[in-house]
Amino acid sequence: MDVAVAGGQTATTSHQLDPLQRGLLTVFRSLPRTAESVPGRPTPLVLDVGDVVVLVSGTDRGSPATRDAVLDLATDAGVVVLDDLPGRTPTGRVSLVLATHHTAATAAQHVAVRCRAPVLLPDGRCVTPGPLRLWVRPEPTLTLTRPDGRQDVVLHDLHLRDVADPDDEHPAVVDVFAHPSGSGLLLGMTDGGAGATVALSTGPRCVRVPAPTTATLDGVTRTIAPGTYRIDLAHPPLYRLHAESAARPETG
Repeated sequence: MDVAVAGGQTATTSHQLDPLQRGLLTVFRSLPRTAESVPGRPTPLVLDVGDVVVLVSGTDRGSPATRDAVLDLATDAGVVVLDDLPGRTPTGRVSLVLATHHTAATAAQHVAVRCRAPVLLPDGRCVTPGPLRLWVRPEPTLTLTRPDGRQDVVLHDLHLRDVADPDDEHPAVVDVFAHPSGSGLLLGMTDGGAGATVALSTGPRCVRVPAPTTATLDGVTRTIAPGTYRIDLAHPPLYRLHAESAARPETG
């Protein structure tokens, strides 16, 4: 997925905003409203009238000011801004997910995967006014599908304790570790003793939880119910919007 290059000026911000939030507003303001399609290349990411942006807010004192600034910029462009509601995925097509503070970055990335939309995170490297080069980069991500069909997003690491192979008549209880990679699903298994295996899988892996146990998703541990769980790469993966100065370095 490509993003068109557009020149942008730094948005007027409150003194409450940190450099990362000011950079976020600079990038958001620089997103093109129109772009020409180039034959043979993906359609550029643009924010057009009626497009939807989901805002994931932090609890810091600068997030309300960041939210207000995003709303002002979006209103001028005719873009619809929705506040993220925990536990609820927005309906309809979402063009962009935006985090107002770095503490909301993980939640925003989870929302982006569920909405199948690119995510824009606070970045302090884009505070200086001037044209920006914008692009979207895919980042491998996992999904853990529960027995009831609901999915959890895993950005980095998954650990399931005391699970078994659902296709084995006499399965051994093992711990499973999973990590997303550009080549596939990296799976590790250990029986709690000396035995351990690591393998790269290009397809999903199902495990059976025979009794209530614990799962750790990106460092957060919780109890999960018995049943069959499916571990897979997210399709599509997380797409993150990046930016850098488009100014060419001077040559002597």
